[in-house]
Amino acid sequence: MSLLSSGLETIDYGLPGWHLLFNRNFELLNNKLLKLSALLDVLGTPTNGQVLTWDATALKWKPRTY
Repeated sequence: MSLLSSGLETIDYGLPGWHLLFNRNFELLNNKLLKLSALLDVLGTPTNGQVLTWDATALKWKPRTY
């Protein structure tokens, strides 16, 4: 077993506990990808100088100029 810089672990297929490690790695990847996909959920198109703020009514990010 070894730990990758991404936080994922490696193990040879068929070794005891390989399926537990596979599930843990998959969960880590899923959590990271879900965080990224949430940033793609934007109302409108942001322009230079705008900041993404959370719109609790629409449950999406919204560009805003301060």
